Amino acid sequence: MAIIPPLEETEKGERAAMKVVMDTQSYQVQAHLEREEVKGKRLKTFLELVGGLAPKVEIAYPAKPLTKEAFSGATLLVSTTRTAPTSAAEADAVYDFVAAGGRLLMMSNHQPNEVSDNAAVSRLGFVFEPTSFKTPDKMTLTYIANNLLSDHEIITGWDRKEPAVKVIVANSTGSVWHKTGRPLAYLSPTVLDRYKGQSVDGRVYAVAFNGARGDLGACKGKVIAHADSDILGEPGTTWPGRGILGEGDNLLFTKRMLQWLVR
Repeated sequence: MAIIPPLEETEKGERAAMKVVMDTQSYQVQAHLEREEVKGKRLKTFLELVGGLAPKVEIAYPAKPLTKEAFSGATLLVSTTRTAPTSAAEADAVYDFVAAGGRLLMMSNHQPNEVSDNAAVSRLGFVFEPTSFKTPDKMTLTYIANNLLSDHEIITGWDRKEPAVKVIVANSTGSVWHKTGRPLAYLSPTVLDRYKGQSVDGRVYAVAFNGARGDLGACKGKVIAHADSDILGEPGTTWPGRGILGEGDNLLFTKRMLQWLVR
């Protein structure tokens, strides 16, 4: 099975065509497809970003559950907080996809969402922690800026010639544990863990793994693990959480994550 098919490139070196798989067993995707009040709205701008990754992009919504066949010819899998227990077969399919060079944007959210998400990706060298970080009033958005942002090219821009991501805005969020990735952003000290009162110090909000650097062991692909899937939500939408894609530099940050994954 060809996971990453040999694709003709444009004059700019970009992929001329690609297939992107949206995990239909994840909250944000299900909301966009099925939830009446946000149907067709929740991921509107995000899907436009996906559609701009190549001159020709096929966005696939495979039947549940995920299978190895669903990834045939695919470049990227987007999973936005899984809604159901992940089977061993699904976990194998995701691992095999990344091992063969596939790209994965894996997003979780606050506790207890990490359980199903970790079952899908724990073999890749990271896990989402059982945390639930929120502001003390549980309503105010938090701002990740300055020394909480890394010097990864997703943040600084390609060759530092493009605008940098200066402020990432978060809602209620989980956190990511890892050993081998490159953090993109750390959690703000203005939030508290409402689950077990765990410290925010050094906890990672988003992290990138590049198989070409050895970040993923024997896997050849690329992965971004992100702890707050509401960042993809269209402004003005509120299910399954406040849509914050339009806040701060979230749109630029999301665009860069997608671009880096398929580069």
